[in-house]
Amino acid sequence: MFVLSHLKDTVRVQARDFGRDRASVITAEINRKYSNKVLPEIGLCIALFDLLDASEGKVLYGDGCLYHRVEFTLVVFRPFIGEHIIGTVKSTSPAGVRVSLKFFDDIYIPLRSLQTPSAYDPSLNEFFWASEYSDPEMASSMPADLLSCGEEQRLYMQIGQPIRIRIEQEHFLDVSPKEAPKAPAPSPDGAEANSVEEQLRKEREEGIPPYSLIASCDGPGLGIIAWWQSEEDGQQDQQ
Repeated sequence: MFVLSHLKDTVRVQARDFGRDRASVITAEINRKYSNKVLPEIGLCIALFDLLDASEGKVLYGDGCLYHRVEFTLVVFRPFIGEHIIGTVKSTSPAGVRVSLKFFDDIYIPLRSLQTPSAYDPSLNEFFWASEYSDPEMASSMPADLLSCGEEQRLYMQIGQPIRIRIEQEHFLDVSPKEAPKAPAPSPDGAEANSVEEQLRKEREEGIPPYSLIASCDGPGLGIIAWWQSEEDGQQDQQ
């Protein structure tokens, strides 16, 4: 779930910090710059792990600050594809489930990746797993509408419950600089409608996290942890 990433950068030290320990000042500046930031194709930076090297500081004319070329390793959050992790259910909607790790909330389980068979209960705004029909021998008797199942056949996914998931995909938002817009030219009829569509597209893009994960909880041992604990307790009672 956590990896070490090797980076190089130039760190600026303010004149007011010249009297302090150089390593401490550089460490604080690296943490300030990188902590809780997403680096494309690297992951979510957590904190400095090790300061490997720092050059002698150089002063730029008219600036008064020292600039150090530094080499360091960062602790980065970036689960590998196929890794199992434990989080909590943050929210649910008909489209799927959102999972939180407290420090990272952008993990999504689409409807198709929930335990089979699952359904959304609109009266409770929660998904439930009809585990009885996951057995191939019982699949033929599964009702067409799972909402007709009795309450005793439903295992609900409730907000705040611990959940074990498997990472399937990762997505980094492209934040590279866009080409500067050109001066508008006289436009034909319908250009105003096109500009409105463009504005709507931009608004949809806003709020997209720079780094997100797509997960699954369809498989043995996956899903709400309490589901499997109850099954293990029952097996122990039978023994």
